[in-house]
Amino acid sequence: MRKLIKHILLEEDSNNPLKNFFFKRWQNQRNKGLTPSIYDIRKLGLNQKRDEIIQYFVEFMGYGEINSRSEAIKKYLLNHTFTENEITDMKYLDNGKIKIKFTKVEFSEGYQNLNVLDLNIEFEVLSGSFYNNDEEETYNFSSDENPFEDFVSYWEFKDEIKNFVMGFVGTTLESFGFDINRHFDDIEIEWV
Repeated sequence: MRKLIKHILLEEDSNNPLKNFFFKRWQNQRNKGLTPSIYDIRKLGLNQKRDEIIQYFVEFMGYGEINSRSEAIKKYLLNHTFTENEITDMKYLDNGKIKIKFTKVEFSEGYQNLNVLDLNIEFEVLSGSFYNNDEEETYNFSSDENPFEDFVSYWEFKDEIKNFVMGFVGTTLESFGFDINRHFDDIEIEWV
């Protein structure tokens, strides 16, 4: 039924080539097993159409009833799992693979400045792996699996993964039209 509705919407919007382009692009991403994204708006030279494209994205993802960017981001993050395809900083670990699920995404008014937002996020690592060149071994990790015997190494590794996820969250926020330095007072990310 959902496919039929999207097909009808595409036919109705045949006079809108921008919307058709992005709906086809996002459907191709979905067909390839990827999470549809809007990260390359600037690269495509369409930054001046960002707000319009974000609205198309919200519609495509089925978030039509949402009228705020923060709610659309919350729904986007909470309703999908993300891998190294989206968390591209995993490339800094040899053969780095990761699959995460966000469990909490909360926007609130800034504590120090009420004109900006605070963002509190929690995620769990469903699975992950990387190759350790020194030991010539592949390490597997998750929220339940710690491959390190040394707790200092574990906490440093955990901070590194949190930084990778923070980079992904930052890219997502900017893709939806936020300026992290202007719109946010504090962003907290926790691996649970």
